[in-house]
Amino acid sequence: MSNQARIMRLNQEIWRKDANVSWLVTQNVTYRNQIDECGQSIYELEKQLEDILERRKAMDSKLIELEALTEGEGSPMGRIQLVEAGLLESKVLNRIQESIMEVRNTQERAIIRMKAAVNDMDRKANQIEERIEERQAKQLHLNQLLSTNQANIQRLKYEITVARQTIRTL
Repeated sequence: MSNQARIMRLNQEIWRKDANVSWLVTQNVTYRNQIDECGQSIYELEKQLEDILERRKAMDSKLIELEALTEGEGSPMGRIQLVEAGLLESKVLNRIQESIMEVRNTQERAIIRMKAAVNDMDRKANQIEERIEERQAKQLHLNQLLSTNQANIQRLKYEITVARQTIRTL
């Protein structure tokens, strides 16, 4: 093969590799943007998770207080027990007993609603944790792709340099 043909082949190789480097650099910009978006998304999801966990903690303490009022030996509602004494007293006591039972039922419904809300918060927290894990995995994958592209860019640049030196020696 003549030097002219070799130079032409090397120039085509340089052009092809240079185009490949440009494409890899463009792809790296895209990867960096996606990595930044993942980082921002992770930050926002962690804030949401923190907010949910704080609200859940507050709700847990309220639930404990409400359960202490309604259930258990030390609860005021648990200790109230009216006994029928006489006819007149019985009517008054029945009304008081009905009122107490109504309050107790209201508190029990509130406990049920709060427990459902706590379960809903747990479900949301789990979903957010899963989304955070997905974003972190995507971010790791993008970082690996970026690293691979960087290595390929360096290799191609080295090969271009070698090809140019070969042209100069010819």
